[in-house]
Amino acid sequence: MARRVVLVLADGLRPDAVTPGLMPSLHSLGEGYARARDARTVRPSVTVAALASLATGVGPATHRLTEPGLGFLPGLRRLRPLAGELARAHLPTAIICAKLGAAPRSIAWGVHPKDHDLPHLVNDRITLILGGHAVRRSRALERDVSILDVPPTVLWYLGLPLPVSYEGRVLHDAFEPAPAMAVA
Repeated sequence: MARRVVLVLADGLRPDAVTPGLMPSLHSLGEGYARARDARTVRPSVTVAALASLATGVGPATHRLTEPGLGFLPGLRRLRPLAGELARAHLPTAIICAKLGAAPRSIAWGVHPKDHDLPHLVNDRITLILGGHAVRRSRALERDVSILDVPPTVLWYLGLPLPVSYEGRVLHDAFEPAPAMAVA
């Protein structure tokens, strides 16, 4: 059976909004699977910088796509040349992104409704939930978790090689241990 990954992004979703009262389905999903309620996003915490980091596995200091206010679609256009470079380098591309529409402004975005780039815990923290058949149930990820951990985790799960340039780590503790091999 081929493994597949679907990555769902909610741009500007504040982690303090993922509660039973405000977002019961997402909260329940996080309670049932592996989750990091206090993961870090990239700095600056703008859409283009985060998308570029997910596409490349490196932070904004390396990929340099950090323009605040560029927007989602123009940002994707800026990523096209980068995607071409990745393809020419024969790096695997295995992430499918589906960007959700923004939630009401009271629970999405940062400390200012039109800007979630300011250095502030509300802007720098995200909720990361991993679900699926191989993922541990009801598992809180205790170590420092970053959005940069998503690309290597996805490739590891798919059995693909990890580029040495990736800055994140595989979230091994989110998955059930592999069964031990029988020794003859």
